Amino acid sequence: MNAQKVDIDTAVTVRDLSVNYPTDKGILNAVSLVSLNIYSGEILGIVGESGSGKTTVAQGILGLLENDVISGEIDVIGTNVLKAKGSVMRKLRRNYVATILQDPLGSLNPVRTIRSQLRESAAATGTPRGKRDEAIGEVLLDVGLTDSRVLRSYPHQLSGGMNQRVSIAMALLKNPKILIADEPTSALDVRTQAAIMKLLLDIRARRGTSIMMVTHDLELALGSCDRVGVMYAGRLVEIGAPEHLRNNAKHPYTKALLGASPRFGQSERVTPIPGRFTSVLNHPPGCPFRSRCANAIESCAEEFPPASEDLTAYWCWKPVPGGENSQQGATA
Repeated sequence: MNAQKVDIDTAVTVRDLSVNYPTDKGILNAVSLVSLNIYSGEILGIVGESGSGKTTVAQGILGLLENDVISGEIDVIGTNVLKAKGSVMRKLRRNYVATILQDPLGSLNPVRTIRSQLRESAAATGTPRGKRDEAIGEVLLDVGLTDSRVLRSYPHQLSGGMNQRVSIAMALLKNPKILIADEPTSALDVRTQAAIMKLLLDIRARRGTSIMMVTHDLELALGSCDRVGVMYAGRLVEIGAPEHLRNNAKHPYTKALLGASPRFGQSERVTPIPGRFTSVLNHPPGCPFRSRCANAIESCAEEFPPASEDLTAYWCWKPVPGGENSQQGATA
């Protein structure tokens, strides 16, 4: 992993991102001091259990969080998201950043045809009226929807995979530089999941689009992303290339998650992670995984560790055997 790429190759930069929500019971620390880059033309996977903060990071990049709950720095193609005016963010989301959601049927209007919704999306991007149908035809071809009946259909008349392809086509009408895919395959069967992931890989190859894929499926991320970041209880705990994470993960949670993830053709039983997911309400200092970690030492309860880096960046006072913790600050 190259953590020193020059800015011109970086589509998104996140520095010390924290998102804290006040509640009647205290502060909910949804995200704590997360730093990462999304490089131009790469697919970055963000993996974690429900409540780990991965979707909140995506919402921060999209500028969808209120300023009074978020702190840190987010730069998207030269735009300071936390300081940008509403009109600037609307232009950014309209022309440069697109989103694919996990429930394609829920994200489409059930009482309008696919043609009507695609035309509205084309109009929103500023495509001239006379060229909208041509643009729609091109993106439908890109996503493999060549049957003219699709345009006449309503969402409920299409399969989940076809609706997800329509959602991707709507996103591509922007010709976005960055695509945020939030659990884009979770509502689909295994065969359709594979087809959608192949489609996203093809889009990256043809258009050079940077993609951030949020998912709970570690195996899916390891099999399709250039780099994978692992989050736990609002913290980024490790990030690196798939082959390095699979073969030489340093953080105990990454290692435990690998052991708990079933693989195709695997004969060994998966090993559940002991204990319960750590609450992010009034989170104490230190590593949030320490109560479930066999490697935990006294330092783990006192302070969250600085980043260490060899071929992967990780945040751990006592990493699993195979690498030394140099305690050097790094941004992945």
